[in-house]
Amino acid sequence: MTSRRTALESQPVKVLIDGVYLLVTAVDLSHLSPTEAFQRNVAARVATLVQSEKSMELAMQMMSLDSTKSGEDTSYFQRLTAKIVDNLEVELRNVHLRYEDTITIPDSPFACGVTLDAFTISTTDNNWMETFIARNTKNVIHKLAKVKNAGIYWNSLAPGETLSCLGISDWILAMKEFIFTSVAPSASTSPSSCPSRREAVRYILQPPNTFTLKLLHNDSEGVVPKLVAVVDSSDLALR
Repeated sequence: MTSRRTALESQPVKVLIDGVYLLVTAVDLSHLSPTEAFQRNVAARVATLVQSEKSMELAMQMMSLDSTKSGEDTSYFQRLTAKIVDNLEVELRNVHLRYEDTITIPDSPFACGVTLDAFTISTTDNNWMETFIARNTKNVIHKLAKVKNAGIYWNSLAPGETLSCLGISDWILAMKEFIFTSVAPSASTSPSSCPSRREAVRYILQPPNTFTLKLLHNDSEGVVPKLVAVVDSSDLALR
């Protein structure tokens, strides 16, 4: 337990998420009776209330747990939490969020989406070099985010081009194939029904591209900007 605490106090916590795929489709409500539509609406509201109650119960439990700790333990926990958050490093790879609609305009089905090759965020020093910081020695936190190959697309759909009808294995491969990377997808990993999806994408924001976000958070007292953000890119292409 002591070694884990020491590591948390001196090394950043790193989070890696690889593969985030989400497909949303329009729902055809024309076949539902008014009673069925009402029941669906009520069920959705009940689910929201249940989730809210669970969140409130969890918050109350955390507050109760904090109140039972000694002042010294609570202070240490707060300092440790702040240090973890200040130095948290997150890396996100292979993201594809897609919406398909074959119902709203039946004669013109379409799909739009957002793809991302990689996203990273880390803590840096004043010169934007990665480092480990301690809140008790600095009130200014520098965060550097890097985005690689972000894309926004809007495609008209021909018959058979919807991804919602694919099986789970082919669906995962298809969703990943849309993501623009520096390495082209191999033919062996492409579903046989559509071997060149990436080439058919009609982009609004065109990859390849890279850009950085420099974020400065200032907790110092006095009249100073609390948050400063600078976006830097030289190769964003819009269509």
